[in-house]
Amino acid sequence: MKNIMVFAISFLVLGAASSYASEITFEGYAPAGGGVNLYGAPYTADGYTFTASNSFADIFDAGWTSFYLVGDDTSWLGLGATTVTVTGPPSFELISLQVGPFSFQPMGDLTVTGYLLGGGTESEIISPVTTLTTETLDWSGLDEFTLSADSDLGVDNIFLQASGTTATPEPGTMLLFGTGILALAIVGRRVRYV
Repeated sequence: MKNIMVFAISFLVLGAASSYASEITFEGYAPAGGGVNLYGAPYTADGYTFTASNSFADIFDAGWTSFYLVGDDTSWLGLGATTVTVTGPPSFELISLQVGPFSFQPMGDLTVTGYLLGGGTESEIISPVTTLTTETLDWSGLDEFTLSADSDLGVDNIFLQASGTTATPEPGTMLLFGTGILALAIVGRRVRYV
């Protein structure tokens, strides 16, 4: 029983320490009701850096009144005819992202291209949608990726994870696991004394 307890504690400590998944939401970067242009001023969050190829890439606060990302009420990355390059840890995964149109016009195409650490690429063209849509990519082994827009569109909630790590378990999962270990300890103790 002691061995089970040592294993359980090691799992909890090591499992939580070895993971770091990131959701890039662009919150808190732009001033309230405003926007920040990324050209010449890259945006960095959780070890990932977003660099724009020209001045048609901005992070907008949710309170921006001129236009908004349809279906989203948080800060977001607005792209015009531009390419944004995203770099991060030596090897990472692009799990998913949300993409949608500005409030004032239909969305153009978004080309997402992942550059693999050992060479090669992954690529997907996301065609026009009418509201915010989650696109699942699940690309691993990347050292960078690009978001290339042919006209105005918005991107938000980009899920990234360093390769070779695992996601941290939810608190409810940890509570259930701990309760099971405790039950095993109690049953084992009763069996020993009966």
